[in-house]
Amino acid sequence: WERISSLLFAFLAPGIAPDLLALLAEIHLSVEHRDLLLIWILVGGIQALLVFSLTVISVPLLLDRPTTVGIAIRTSLRAVDANLLPMLAWGA
Repeated sequence: WERISSLLFAFLAPGIAPDLLALLAEIHLSVEHRDLLLIWILVGGIQALLVFSLTVISVPLLLDRPTTVGIAIRTSLRAVDANLLPMLAWGA
C-alpha cells in the first residue's frame, strides 16, 4: 500500500511539500488535488478488498484443517463471491 501511495503522489501530485502534515493538509483542503484523493481512496479500497477476499476464509482454514494454500485461497474467494454483501459488511 505504501509503495502504491508513493507512486500515486509522485505522478499525480508533483511539487507538494514532503512534510507529512503539510501534504495531508494540501491533499484534503485543496480542490486542485481532489482527483488524487479519490484515486488514493479507490486504490486503497481495492487493495483492502483483495487482501480481505484472499484471507477471510483461507487463514482460519489453514489453521484448522490440513489443506493447501491454493485450495484455501480458492475457498476464500468462492465464499466471498457467494456472500458478497454480508462479507463486505463484515469487512467494513
